[in-house]
Amino acid sequence: MDIHQFIRKVNSLADKAGIDKDLRKTTLYEHIPADLDTRLLKNSKDSRISYEDFTASVADIAVARHRAQEERKERKLTRLETTTVPVKETPSLSEKEKNALMDAGLYFLCKKPGHQSRHCPDCKIIANMLQAFDHEESDTQSSSIAKNTPSDSSFDSEN
Repeated sequence: MDIHQFIRKVNSLADKAGIDKDLRKTTLYEHIPADLDTRLLKNSKDSRISYEDFTASVADIAVARHRAQEERKERKLTRLETTTVPVKETPSLSEKEKNALMDAGLYFLCKKPGHQSRHCPDCKIIANMLQAFDHEESDTQSSSIAKNTPSDSSFDSEN
């Protein structure tokens, strides 16, 4: 649900509950994310700001926040794509070479001692980057309230 649909839903519920437009700013403010913008609390209590202007501010801030999240995500993706991590190809080893490496206690890929393939420090670098990317992607998807759509300041109870 984008922010405009959310505001329409609040208006519809406020109509059904018989909430006056004077109280709708506070009601809407109570149902948006607390960290959206602290100025909205002040605006929700300001009698000089109409409900329509307040909803337009809420929509604009939500859209701007969503756009900023998308830009941060894009920058992180770009950084991950441009970060060069040496990726070693798995060498084609003969049975003789494999046996020699096993006898010496060396890992086939990096040919270093002291670990098995699942504990290879060279492979962990790549795994950690992929894990960070997956974590970042899931955070971005779960915190989306707005879609990047133009704001519409005419959100009265008829919509």
